[in-house]
Amino acid sequence: RVFSPSKVDTHADRVEAYWRGDPIYPVTIELDLTQRCTRACPDCPYSAVRSPGLTLSLPFLDRLFSILGPHTPGLILSGGEATSVAHYPQTLALARQKGFREISTITNGTCLDQPAVQDALLAHATCVRVSLYDWQDGDTPSFLKTLHNLEVLRNRIDAEGSSLMIGASLLTRSQ
Repeated sequence: RVFSPSKVDTHADRVEAYWRGDPIYPVTIELDLTQRCTRACPDCPYSAVRSPGLTLSLPFLDRLFSILGPHTPGLILSGGEATSVAHYPQTLALARQKGFREISTITNGTCLDQPAVQDALLAHATCVRVSLYDWQDGDTPSFLKTLHNLEVLRNRIDAEGSSLMIGASLLTRSQ
């Protein structure tokens, strides 16, 4: 067996293109927009590269999105902390302009209170997933700020009738 049918049953067109020798593209691409982060979580590989930290430039993203966007429906921006990048709003707009249909960001939530970040999410993204990896530490200032930022964003979604979805990921054990 060349592949597991259970993993590609919904993408028969891509399997057929593969067998024909045609170019095929991923269904979703996850891209670290930056290595820089606004936090220093223990055991996170990005904690060690807070500076100088590689950040993808808009000209590079324009070229990459021009190639993938028309053929790849999904884009996930992650990092580091993607929402901390100065050109994060332009990146979301560019991704939508270049043809991505499902645009998501994985974030620690520290920048979700910034109006430019909120505006970009509401205008161009389909989902934002917040990593709540320190919830078990109690009501720390950083955790409470993240919850507040989520509340502010949720209120805007509701007030503006946006279809932006908010997800959360969290560890169930500190180990």
